[in-house]
Amino acid sequence: MARAVTILVIVLLAGIASADQFNDNYFQQPGDPPLDLTHESGEKGGYIPEPPPSNEDDSEEDEKTNDVPVVPPQQTVIETEEDALQVLVEEGAVSVEDAGVAAIGIEEDDGGGYSIVVDGDKVRASAGSNVDIGSVLKFWRGIKGKFSTSKGKNVANKGRLTTGEYYALIASELAVDDENLDEAALSASRFEISYRSRGKLFALIPLSFPVRVEVTGAAEISADRVHIKLPWYRWFVRKYFSASSLASEVDAVVLKELSALPPEAEDVQAVLFTAVTDFLRQKVQTISDSILLGA
Repeated sequence: MARAVTILVIVLLAGIASADQFNDNYFQQPGDPPLDLTHESGEKGGYIPEPPPSNEDDSEEDEKTNDVPVVPPQQTVIETEEDALQVLVEEGAVSVEDAGVAAIGIEEDDGGGYSIVVDGDKVRASAGSNVDIGSVLKFWRGIKGKFSTSKGKNVANKGRLTTGEYYALIASELAVDDENLDEAALSASRFEISYRSRGKLFALIPLSFPVRVEVTGAAEISADRVHIKLPWYRWFVRKYFSASSLASEVDAVVLKELSALPPEAEDVQAVLFTAVTDFLRQKVQTISDSILLGA
């Protein structure tokens, strides 16, 4: 291989040298003076180069173009959480349904109520193009207080938000600052999170891969309460965890939150979803630190 490369380089250099000689001598006869392109017209071999084209017209056009003011695109004014949610829905970052609808594994909810889907990448893109979205979501989350419903309305927000809209805002707010939250779906009975973890392909190449966590808080046994799904190529990836160990850790988070909630609590899904998302963030950060340290 090295010999072939050497021969190729020699041939290429020889070709360049031949081309230079061709350019200098091909049109010259023995005894002719060297080519000189600076002679005046009328001399043998003389040549007067044409003056370069004038750019005055182009400059005038450029000046006219520069005089036209550039009008930035109008942004939707975001003042309330309803405004933020409306923009997210219009841009396809969030979908909210009154009843359970199949989405990334969420089947139709027998109990009715709501179903939402949040696309993390689109939420972050929307917040990036309109900074007010992220600001409003953070402000809303900081003051929203405890959740209480009355015929599907959120009393803490004076009835302005439905239950589904409330959960859509919570998931969107968590996704704004978490690039690893790919997608989330919530219904009245369970929720799913598609979260990106870190690993090494063939134990050598750093890799980001999705982990799907399904949680049914009302399930009586651990095997029904938490399910972990990994991609098909998981066998070739060093994950720094197993599906069973991750399921046990998530279940411990769920049980801890359930034990701390009062019996009459109606914001169970919000509490569990937030707690599991925060746990996954910490888990992936720990894995990333381990990879960075060469573990």
